[in-house]
Amino acid sequence: MLLRSVRSAHGRASIVTGLSDIALCLGVEKMNLPNMLETQTSMACVLEREWDGVQGASAPPFFAMCAQRHMHEYGTTVEQMAMVSEKNHHFSTTNPYAQFQKDIPAEKVLGSPMIAPPLKLFDCSGITDGDAAGRSSGNEERRSLRSGDGAA
Repeated sequence: MLLRSVRSAHGRASIVTGLSDIALCLGVEKMNLPNMLETQTSMACVLEREWDGVQGASAPPFFAMCAQRHMHEYGTTVEQMAMVSEKNHHFSTTNPYAQFQKDIPAEKVLGSPMIAPPLKLFDCSGITDGDAAGRSSGNEERRSLRSGDGAA
């Protein structure tokens, strides 16, 4: 998540400063490795080792702290988070390439084992591969594309 945010910020900055008219921001993650030791080593490499690793901040506790902060600032409840998980699991059933393709109702999310409070097992993502791409452009470029004058 952080890398995608950083890449998006860099892409937007290149547009705002006039370095680019269009920015394509890409993110790729390869986590589904042949053995668990290799996977855990890869996960440890994304930490800020001097701080996060020593504090035990692997992915679940890190995202749990983010969820706790969101709950504190916005009053989000575990029931609302379970509804998000339910929605995400439902959409996985429509994707033939999804790693897990099973509906999981919010009640089952709430009843799943605690991983890192407030995150339960079905709130957490599996160890898997993924990628994402996003395109940013300035206002003039967007107007040009909308009117059909620009190249798509």
